[in-house]
Amino acid sequence: MIVFLSGPDSYLRSAKEREIVEIYRKKHGSMSDDRFDFGDNSEIENLEEFLANNSMFEVSKLAVVESPFKASATKLAKILKGHLKDDPNTTILVVSDSDPPAAMKFLKEKPSMYQEFPTLTGKALDLFIQKEASRRGLKLGLAVVNEIAKAFEGDSWSIVTELDKLGLMNRKVLDFEKPAPEYFELINVLKYDRDMRHKLTALEIMLSDRKDDPARIFNTLAYRLCDRKEAEVFADYDVSIKSGRLDYEEVLVDLALHS
Repeated sequence: MIVFLSGPDSYLRSAKEREIVEIYRKKHGSMSDDRFDFGDNSEIENLEEFLANNSMFEVSKLAVVESPFKASATKLAKILKGHLKDDPNTTILVVSDSDPPAAMKFLKEKPSMYQEFPTLTGKALDLFIQKEASRRGLKLGLAVVNEIAKAFEGDSWSIVTELDKLGLMNRKVLDFEKPAPEYFELINVLKYDRDMRHKLTALEIMLSDRKDDPARIFNTLAYRLCDRKEAEVFADYDVSIKSGRLDYEEVLVDLALHS
Protein backbone atom coordinates (compact mmCIF):
# COMPACT_ATOMS: atom_id res chain seq x y z
CA MET A 1 0.00 0.00 0.00
CA ILE A 2 1.25 3.47 -0.91
CA VAL A 3 0.12 6.63 0.90
CA PHE A 4 1.07 9.97 -0.69
CA LEU A 5 0.89 13.22 1.31
CA SER A 6 1.72 16.40 -0.57
CA GLY A 7 1.27 20.15 -0.46
CA PRO A 8 2.89 23.28 0.98
CA ASP A 9 1.15 23.20 4.38
CA SER A 10 3.94 21.44 6.24
CA TYR A 11 2.27 21.71 9.66
CA LEU A 12 -0.87 19.77 8.72
CA ARG A 13 1.10 17.48 6.42
CA SER A 14 3.54 16.62 9.21
CA ALA A 15 0.67 16.08 11.64
CA LYS A 16 -0.90 13.54 9.27
CA GLU A 17 2.48 11.85 8.79
CA ARG A 18 2.92 11.50 12.57
CA GLU A 19 -0.62 10.14 12.88
CA ILE A 20 0.01 7.41 10.31
CA VAL A 21 3.35 6.43 11.86
CA GLU A 22 1.86 6.33 15.37
CA ILE A 23 -1.05 4.13 14.24
CA TYR A 24 1.39 1.76 12.58
CA ARG A 25 3.68 1.58 15.63
CA LYS A 26 0.79 0.94 18.01
CA LYS A 27 -0.14 -2.05 15.89
CA HIS A 28 3.28 -3.37 14.84
CA GLY A 29 5.90 -1.75 17.07
CA SER A 30 8.83 0.39 15.90
CA MET A 31 11.30 -2.33 14.88
CA SER A 32 9.96 -2.69 11.33
CA ASP A 33 9.88 0.89 10.06
CA ASP A 34 12.54 3.09 8.52
CA ARG A 35 12.88 6.57 7.06
CA PHE A 36 14.51 7.53 3.75
CA ASP A 37 15.17 11.20 3.05
CA PHE A 38 16.44 11.72 -0.50
CA GLY A 39 17.10 15.35 0.31
CA ASP A 40 19.61 14.19 2.92
CA ASN A 41 21.82 11.84 0.86
CA SER A 42 19.76 8.68 1.36
CA GLU A 43 20.47 6.12 -1.34
CA ILE A 44 17.59 4.76 -3.36
CA GLU A 45 19.17 1.30 -3.14
CA ASN A 46 18.67 1.39 0.64
CA LEU A 47 14.92 1.78 0.15
CA GLU A 48 14.87 -1.02 -2.40
CA GLU A 49 16.78 -3.32 -0.06
CA PHE A 50 14.51 -2.51 2.89
CA LEU A 51 11.38 -3.31 0.89
CA ALA A 52 12.83 -6.50 -0.60
CA ASN A 53 14.13 -8.03 2.61
CA ASN A 54 11.79 -10.28 4.56
CA SER A 55 12.15 -11.41 8.15
CA MET A 56 10.40 -14.15 10.06
CA PHE A 57 10.26 -11.75 13.02
CA GLU A 58 8.92 -8.74 11.11
CA VAL A 59 5.93 -9.55 8.92
CA SER A 60 4.88 -5.92 8.44
CA LYS A 61 7.05 -2.96 7.44
CA LEU A 62 6.67 0.80 6.99
CA ALA A 63 8.91 2.96 4.80
CA VAL A 64 8.64 6.74 5.15
CA VAL A 65 10.03 8.46 2.04
CA GLU A 66 10.80 12.18 2.30
CA SER A 67 11.95 14.57 -0.46
CA PRO A 68 11.10 11.79 -2.94
CA PHE A 69 11.51 13.87 -6.09
CA LYS A 70 15.16 14.60 -5.41
CA ALA A 71 15.85 10.97 -6.30
CA SER A 72 15.80 9.57 -9.81
CA ALA A 73 12.11 9.62 -10.83
CA THR A 74 12.60 6.62 -13.11
CA LYS A 75 14.27 4.45 -10.46
CA LEU A 76 11.90 5.43 -7.67
CA ALA A 77 8.82 4.94 -9.84
CA LYS A 78 9.97 1.42 -10.70
CA ILE A 79 10.39 0.56 -7.01
CA LEU A 80 7.08 2.06 -5.92
CA LYS A 81 5.02 0.57 -8.75
CA GLY A 82 6.01 -2.87 -7.48
CA HIS A 83 4.08 -2.08 -4.29
CA LEU A 84 0.92 -0.55 -5.73
CA LYS A 85 -1.06 -3.69 -5.03
CA ASP A 86 -3.02 -3.78 -1.80
CA ASP A 87 -0.37 -5.43 0.36
CA PRO A 88 -1.45 -5.22 4.01
CA ASN A 89 2.06 -6.06 5.18
CA THR A 90 3.92 -3.22 3.46
CA THR A 91 3.12 0.47 3.78
CA ILE A 92 5.08 3.13 1.91
CA LEU A 93 4.40 6.66 3.11
CA VAL A 94 5.60 9.23 0.56
CA VAL A 95 5.76 12.83 1.77
CA SER A 96 6.45 15.90 -0.40
CA ASP A 97 5.73 19.63 -0.53
CA SER A 98 5.16 19.49 -4.30
CA ASP A 99 3.34 17.53 -7.00
CA PRO A 100 5.06 14.47 -8.48
CA PRO A 101 6.81 14.53 -11.86
CA ALA A 102 5.10 12.89 -14.81
CA ALA A 103 6.83 9.55 -14.22
CA MET A 104 5.25 9.35 -10.77
CA LYS A 105 1.78 10.79 -11.34
CA PHE A 106 0.41 7.40 -10.27
CA LEU A 107 0.99 8.56 -6.67
CA LYS A 108 -2.13 10.73 -7.00
CA GLU A 109 -4.19 7.95 -8.58
CA LYS A 110 -5.82 4.81 -7.21
CA PRO A 111 -4.83 2.39 -5.79
CA SER A 112 -2.49 4.88 -4.08
CA MET A 113 -4.05 6.74 -1.16
CA TYR A 114 -3.58 10.46 -1.73
CA GLN A 115 -4.17 13.49 0.50
CA GLU A 116 -3.28 17.08 -0.38
CA PHE A 117 -2.39 19.87 2.06
CA PRO A 118 -2.69 23.23 0.25
CA THR A 119 -2.02 26.58 1.88
CA LEU A 120 -5.13 27.41 3.91
CA THR A 121 -7.20 30.44 2.97
CA GLY A 122 -10.62 31.94 3.73
CA LYS A 123 -13.00 29.97 5.91
CA ALA A 124 -10.69 26.94 6.02
CA LEU A 125 -7.95 29.11 7.54
CA ASP A 126 -10.36 30.65 10.07
CA LEU A 127 -11.56 27.20 11.13
CA PHE A 128 -7.95 26.01 11.50
CA ILE A 129 -7.11 28.98 13.77
CA GLN A 130 -10.22 28.42 15.90
CA LYS A 131 -9.56 24.67 16.18
CA GLU A 132 -5.91 25.13 17.19
CA ALA A 133 -6.92 27.87 19.65
CA SER A 134 -9.52 25.56 21.20
CA ARG A 135 -6.89 22.84 21.62
CA ARG A 136 -4.93 25.35 23.73
CA GLY A 137 -7.94 26.31 25.81
CA LEU A 138 -8.32 29.67 24.06
CA LYS A 139 -11.49 31.33 22.84
CA LEU A 140 -10.72 33.94 20.21
CA GLY A 141 -12.95 36.79 19.14
CA LEU A 142 -13.64 37.11 15.42
CA ALA A 143 -11.41 40.20 15.21
CA VAL A 144 -8.48 38.26 16.68
CA VAL A 145 -9.01 35.36 14.26
CA ASN A 146 -9.11 37.76 11.31
CA GLU A 147 -5.98 39.57 12.47
CA ILE A 148 -4.01 36.32 12.88
CA ALA A 149 -5.17 35.10 9.46
CA LYS A 150 -4.15 38.41 7.88
CA ALA A 151 -0.79 38.61 9.66
CA PHE A 152 0.45 35.12 8.78
CA GLU A 153 -1.23 34.55 5.39
CA GLY A 154 -1.80 30.81 5.81
CA ASP A 155 1.61 30.05 7.37
CA SER A 156 0.28 27.42 9.76
CA TRP A 157 3.55 26.95 11.68
CA SER A 158 3.70 30.68 12.50
CA ILE A 159 0.02 30.65 13.45
CA VAL A 160 0.39 27.83 15.99
CA THR A 161 3.50 29.51 17.40
CA GLU A 162 1.52 32.72 17.89
CA LEU A 163 -1.30 30.76 19.55
CA ASP A 164 1.22 29.16 21.90
CA LYS A 165 2.35 32.65 22.89
CA LEU A 166 -1.24 33.75 23.48
CA GLY A 167 -1.76 30.68 25.63
CA LEU A 168 0.85 31.98 28.08
CA MET A 169 -1.08 35.17 28.80
CA ASN A 170 -3.44 33.60 31.39
CA ARG A 171 -6.40 35.03 29.46
CA LYS A 172 -8.56 32.32 27.92
CA VAL A 173 -10.89 34.72 26.10
CA LEU A 174 -9.13 37.13 23.75
CA ASP A 175 -10.73 39.88 21.73
CA PHE A 176 -9.36 43.15 20.35
CA GLU A 177 -12.44 44.97 21.60
CA LYS A 178 -11.27 44.29 25.15
CA PRO A 179 -8.64 46.58 26.71
CA ALA A 180 -5.01 45.54 26.65
CA PRO A 181 -3.49 44.37 29.96
CA GLU A 182 -2.84 47.31 32.26
CA TYR A 183 0.66 48.45 33.15
CA PHE A 184 0.61 47.38 36.80
CA GLU A 185 -1.06 44.06 35.97
CA LEU A 186 1.94 43.25 33.78
CA ILE A 187 4.38 44.61 36.38
CA ASN A 188 2.92 42.17 38.90
CA VAL A 189 3.54 39.29 36.51
CA LEU A 190 7.16 40.38 36.09
CA LYS A 191 7.65 40.86 39.81
CA TYR A 192 5.79 37.97 41.40
CA ASP A 193 5.03 35.25 38.83
CA ARG A 194 7.36 32.27 39.14
CA ASP A 195 6.86 31.04 35.56
CA MET A 196 9.59 32.37 33.24
CA ARG A 197 7.31 32.03 30.20
CA HIS A 198 4.71 34.29 31.77
CA LYS A 199 7.36 36.87 32.62
CA LEU A 200 8.76 36.91 29.07
CA THR A 201 5.28 37.19 27.58
CA ALA A 202 4.42 40.11 29.89
CA LEU A 203 7.69 41.84 29.02
CA GLU A 204 7.08 41.39 25.29
CA ILE A 205 3.61 42.93 25.63
CA MET A 206 5.02 45.91 27.51
CA LEU A 207 7.92 46.57 25.16
CA SER A 208 6.45 45.57 21.79
CA ASP A 209 2.70 46.08 22.07
CA ARG A 210 2.30 48.82 24.67
CA LYS A 211 5.65 50.53 23.89
CA ASP A 212 6.30 51.16 27.58
CA ASP A 213 9.57 52.91 28.45
CA PRO A 214 12.13 50.26 29.56
CA ALA A 215 13.62 52.68 32.13
CA ARG A 216 10.18 53.19 33.68
CA ILE A 217 9.63 49.42 33.88
CA PHE A 218 12.99 48.92 35.58
CA ASN A 219 12.42 51.71 38.09
CA THR A 220 8.92 50.42 38.89
CA LEU A 221 10.31 46.93 39.54
CA ALA A 222 13.01 48.44 41.78
CA TYR A 223 10.44 50.24 43.95
CA ARG A 224 9.81 48.73 47.40
CA LEU A 225 12.00 45.67 47.09
CA CYS A 226 11.41 42.70 49.35
CA ASP A 227 14.83 42.35 51.02
CA ARG A 228 18.47 43.37 51.03
CA LYS A 229 19.48 40.63 48.60
CA GLU A 230 16.98 41.82 45.99
CA ALA A 231 18.13 45.42 46.55
CA GLU A 232 21.73 44.39 45.85
CA VAL A 233 20.67 42.68 42.61
CA PHE A 234 18.96 45.84 41.36
CA ALA A 235 21.89 47.97 42.51
CA ASP A 236 24.25 45.83 40.40
CA TYR A 237 21.94 46.16 37.41
CA ASP A 238 21.79 49.91 37.93
CA VAL A 239 25.60 50.13 37.88
CA SER A 240 25.74 48.03 34.70
CA ILE A 241 23.23 50.35 33.01
CA LYS A 242 24.94 53.57 34.05
CA SER A 243 28.37 52.25 33.05
CA GLY A 244 27.04 51.33 29.59
CA ARG A 245 27.67 47.60 29.90
CA LEU A 246 23.97 46.82 29.58
CA ASP A 247 20.89 48.72 28.45
CA TYR A 248 17.50 48.68 30.15
CA GLU A 249 15.97 46.14 27.77
CA GLU A 250 18.85 43.68 28.29
CA VAL A 251 18.47 44.01 32.05
CA LEU A 252 14.71 43.43 31.88
CA VAL A 253 15.16 40.28 29.81
CA ASP A 254 17.79 39.03 32.27
CA LEU A 255 15.43 39.73 35.17
CA ALA A 256 12.62 37.82 33.46
CA LEU A 257 14.91 34.85 32.82
CA HIS A 258 16.56 34.63 36.23
CA SER A 259 14.43 36.29 38.90
